[in-house]
Amino acid sequence: NEYFPAKMSPQWRSSVEAIVDFFHFSAPENRPWYCPIAGGSSQSLNLLLRSLSHTHEPDSKGGGIPEQQYNIILTRGSHISVYNALLTTSLRPYYTLPGSHTLTNLPLPDSELSVAKAVKKVWQENKIVHFLLLMGTTYDGFLINLEPIRKWMQTDEFREKNKGFSPPIILDMAWSAKSIAMKVCEGAFTKQMQHCDGWLTSIHKTLPSSYTSSILVFHHKY
Repeated sequence: NEYFPAKMSPQWRSSVEAIVDFFHFSAPENRPWYCPIAGGSSQSLNLLLRSLSHTHEPDSKGGGIPEQQYNIILTRGSHISVYNALLTTSLRPYYTLPGSHTLTNLPLPDSELSVAKAVKKVWQENKIVHFLLLMGTTYDGFLINLEPIRKWMQTDEFREKNKGFSPPIILDMAWSAKSIAMKVCEGAFTKQMQHCDGWLTSIHKTLPSSYTSSILVFHHKY
């Protein structure tokens, strides 16, 4: 109850659906599954990570949802709410180090190389990667190029070393809302949506809003 709104007004529902449809250029009947959150992106990230740390199977006595130590790949520059959430879960993080722009020294988004290095650390411990939570944009507005990362994760090498498990990729798009709007117009943002399994953003950073709210969007119902 701390996350989900008790009642969603028709105006808020229309705003949420407008964001989802606009970002995906989709008709209402093709709308992906979404979850509005009564709180900003910090609440969405907290809910997401706490949910990922639990299995969907009950324990041996038929009750409870036991926590598992799943391995998650995270961008090292993730929001502080990600680290706060990690303290309350059994998730084991492995961090990517994207690097900086040569001329401006501004932090860059993740690349195939930075993700592969983090993934291989998991493999070196004879474990598998269960989830990836990457920053879709940097604080300075650089948009991640997800296509080469997804293609690498579809290779035979990845499938073999990750024991056949295909981990979902979730993007944190809560920052640099203005740059996201420009990327949407260029078509670049929507292209990235084809290569991720879910994303989240702050509604109040995208549309005029009198209070903080956010949205989790999934292409598939995990």
